Amino acid sequence: MSESSVILPMWWGNRIESIQQYIGAANGDCRPQWPLELFLEVSNVCDLRCAMCPTFSGLSPSRFFSIKEQERGFLDFATLKNQLDAILQRALIVHCFSYGEPTLHPHFNEILEQLSHYRVLIDFFTNGMHLNTALCEQLVQCHVFAITVSFSGANKADYESIYLESDFDQVLNGLRQLTDVKRAHNSAYPRIEINSLAFEHHVQNLPDFVDLMASCGAEIIHLKTLQTFETTKELRGHCSIFRHWIDGQFIQSAQEHAKQHGIILSCEQYLRTAVNDETSWQQKRGDVTATLPLNQLANHAQQIEPTRPPIGYQTPPTVNCMTLSPTELAAVLRFEPLINSSDQTAPFYCFEPFKTMYIRRSGDIKPCCFAQDQTAPTLGQLNTNSAVAIWNGAPWQAIRDGIIQQRYPQALCEICLRDQYGPRQQVIPDQLQQYQRWLSQTWQIELPFIIPNTTLPNHKIVQCWQRTTDEQTLLATIRRLTPFGVSKHWLTGHLDGLNHYYLHGWLYSPQTPKLRLRVTVNVNGQMWKTLIADQLREDVKAAGHGDGQYGFGILIPDWPSGTLIEVYLADTPWLLGRIETTTATDTQNNAPSSIVPVDLLGDPLLFPVELPTGHESECSHNTSAPPQALLLPYDAGIYEQEILRYFHQSPSDLAAEITALVNSGAILNRPLVVIAFTNRSGSNLLAESLAATGLVTCAEEALNLSQVINTCDDLHLTQLGDYFVKLHHTEPETPALAIKLSWDQLYFLTHIGVLPYLWPDVRFMWMMRADLLAQSLSLCVARQMQCWKGAYPTVLLNQHLATLTAADLIAPLNEITEAHRQFWRWFAVYGIEPVIVEYNELTAAPMVETRRVLTELNLLPNGWQWQFDATRIQIIKQRTPAMEQCLLRLRQQLQLFPELHHY
Repeated sequence: MSESSVILPMWWGNRIESIQQYIGAANGDCRPQWPLELFLEVSNVCDLRCAMCPTFSGLSPSRFFSIKEQERGFLDFATLKNQLDAILQRALIVHCFSYGEPTLHPHFNEILEQLSHYRVLIDFFTNGMHLNTALCEQLVQCHVFAITVSFSGANKADYESIYLESDFDQVLNGLRQLTDVKRAHNSAYPRIEINSLAFEHHVQNLPDFVDLMASCGAEIIHLKTLQTFETTKELRGHCSIFRHWIDGQFIQSAQEHAKQHGIILSCEQYLRTAVNDETSWQQKRGDVTATLPLNQLANHAQQIEPTRPPIGYQTPPTVNCMTLSPTELAAVLRFEPLINSSDQTAPFYCFEPFKTMYIRRSGDIKPCCFAQDQTAPTLGQLNTNSAVAIWNGAPWQAIRDGIIQQRYPQALCEICLRDQYGPRQQVIPDQLQQYQRWLSQTWQIELPFIIPNTTLPNHKIVQCWQRTTDEQTLLATIRRLTPFGVSKHWLTGHLDGLNHYYLHGWLYSPQTPKLRLRVTVNVNGQMWKTLIADQLREDVKAAGHGDGQYGFGILIPDWPSGTLIEVYLADTPWLLGRIETTTATDTQNNAPSSIVPVDLLGDPLLFPVELPTGHESECSHNTSAPPQALLLPYDAGIYEQEILRYFHQSPSDLAAEITALVNSGAILNRPLVVIAFTNRSGSNLLAESLAATGLVTCAEEALNLSQVINTCDDLHLTQLGDYFVKLHHTEPETPALAIKLSWDQLYFLTHIGVLPYLWPDVRFMWMMRADLLAQSLSLCVARQMQCWKGAYPTVLLNQHLATLTAADLIAPLNEITEAHRQFWRWFAVYGIEPVIVEYNELTAAPMVETRRVLTELNLLPNGWQWQFDATRIQIIKQRTPAMEQCLLRLRQQLQLFPELHHY
């Protein structure tokens, strides 16, 4: 079911926008503008005295002081909700827990219900003592994403010796009850996870523990490092530090048990404690003389008389960073350089302050759950500022900027950095994919996005952010200085000239030597291409300019004499050089042989080009070489998957087949006209108009899945390459063949080498429709009516139009614009300039527009007697007066949907 099939909240456009930003952040395009995750300190009280707890431990003589350090109680969600509303509209994950037991909150069920309306992934940690029938039903009804139960111990004695005042059987019964409720509702959610701590005895019994948890419905078990404190020194000797020669066998066996049960056992954090010898193990354990046997912990806790704070004792007031000057802020947060360990291959960049916000029950805010509590300052207070103001405030920005510069606020991060307790790697793509699956399964909403399937290391993403920031800073400076003259201290470079159609030069910023700058090539005053100056120039390097990777170059068409070419720094007025062409091959300088033609993003041109002497490279058309890898990442869709399944081949198999076909001499030399189209753009009218000239055979949607399969079945074709050979010979008497390609079909054919290796002579048209709302309405109607050609049934059409709202246009709009974005990426990277065909201009004058297109594609033979058989155009305009009225009504609703305003 699509977005248009369900009732979406009025703010849903904000969620869509934030998801797009998260995708951009994961790809390194931009910093997140909104929190991805929100922590709500639902409760900071607990009904257990677990031995290892830093706050409530029954072993701690100072636990009353720890408890007194915060005002204990429950989150007043009803009061804070308005301050959090804007964040909740955009965040994807809400963690309803902190260092307390959330299920003790008297209105916990109501909080879950209110949060569920925001369609967010809800999860929480719990001791599991309160998983009664009512709560289990609520968890399923509210589509809670995950529940994590703190549980360590494969038997009753081991468990209850640690989780003081808990009940082994009660927790297990609660887990089984939740599993039963999920089954009764046929629900995959909430996912049941177990948070387990690496006590030595527990690691040794881990295989049995996996069996026990699997029998109760657990799906994921996390084995975490056991942290001990001065107040819980009785546990130090029980802390397991991973020794592969001893503990490795237990971990391996437990992993095998987990695999047999079909569940996940994650030991990553525990394994980071690994040592290589007994001496290192002893040193890492430290002083363990105070350690008590497990069976004595409960009695010992009962005998301890905790020290009570004196009457009138108060903790120092929390410093609100939002009220501080920059100087005061720096002093309070205590920024210090991060010293990365010697075994690290890359610097550590924490992503928590870029994607997480933690709300304490008092309304104080910190950047994540790992940040210090007791004496740490707050980044803001919800009683005086909105969550949005705090997220964008100076304190938070200072922390983010500090992390980029490898300077961390010790007042918040000192302990986490020391113990490496927080996440070392962002998992935004995984979180997006989890949200996408959950949203589809629970709310029947499909996101119109391609979620990244690779996770970039943090340092790689930060490098991308730094480049963007550095470039923006430099360009702002150059724009300001250009009228007064830009010193070589800021920028230097040279437009070397033209050599056999090859424009080349270099550009370097001494202030930011790692920055690869963009240059814009203008032709007769109009922007033509954008290039990245990142190619190696040995002469530039020899001149002392950094690493020399500042060259750019591009092949230009055979423009008429007198064409003016100007090269600027990006979109600034700073002119690198100007050339006026004479004879296209009249050279000025020889291009350095190290430069390869590049286009946007600095990727090599894929399509075969004739390079000047000394420039034969991988870009040259060499039929003996296998096709180059597709330069653009993309997710294989249903179309590609079904093609591969039909031919029982992988993409690499198909590429090898195409290579063999090319090497056998089966290159398809007939010009191929590709109509890059989106649904309901008017591409069928364009195809029929081309056919009306007699110059082009229109195979139209020859790459349609059913057409490929049916043709191959009928003709007994077993290889995809044979299909293209057959397609090539369709009506061979016409000079050219035209086919329609969607963006994913275009990527697929490039991926396996059909374009340009098997079919090298390709001309491109890009079918556009200026009125995207009209196109989206047409797509909505066609899909609902399942009527792609001919007149719509009037009664059914009117019934459907009456139910449409502006919200129904969001999904098709996103689909269409995403397709155009993918086309644009492909054309930009491969240096293709398609002929643009606009729907309204085509419908107004099909013959005139078709002649223009064929002329620009050089498909009108010399001496050709123009003809245009209008009777070959069979397309019937499907748009009716009722559709026009519906479109007018929907346009008036647009003010309710900010995400549609630019359409």
